[in-house]
Amino acid sequence: MASVTKYLVVLALLALSTTARANGPKRSLGGSGGACHDDIDRLCKDVQPGEGRVLECLKTHQADVSKPCASGIQQVTAQLKKLSAACEPDIEKFCWDTPMGKGAVAQCLKKHQADLSDGCKSAVAQAKQKASQARRPSVPE
Repeated sequence: MASVTKYLVVLALLALSTTARANGPKRSLGGSGGACHDDIDRLCKDVQPGEGRVLECLKTHQADVSKPCASGIQQVTAQLKKLSAACEPDIEKFCWDTPMGKGAVAQCLKKHQADLSDGCKSAVAQAKQKASQARRPSVPE
């Protein structure tokens, strides 16, 4: 069960964790539009991204993160719960022997996309949509 949760963390963070900005790539969480970038640089700069390590670092320093970043963490956590509930049976069915890391589980799910449950398909589509929104460059007003 714990390995399935790790797979889902990887999947969600792949979908939700990076944002392309006009001034270069910045890391963010959820649809927060880069709200955690400064917090990551300040609190987690030595943490190697991947497998949920940056999110865990931010959670460890939750008392020290900015309010917008805390909101982004809540968004990612909520998305993880949705993905977990919707995709856990599919991961156990199709990807049980897939090694963790480097997006392997996400690739496995993509490979079996036609066979996934409707709930998992919907959760993945929502995560992709949120990731797409998060990746849009911010335009100064």
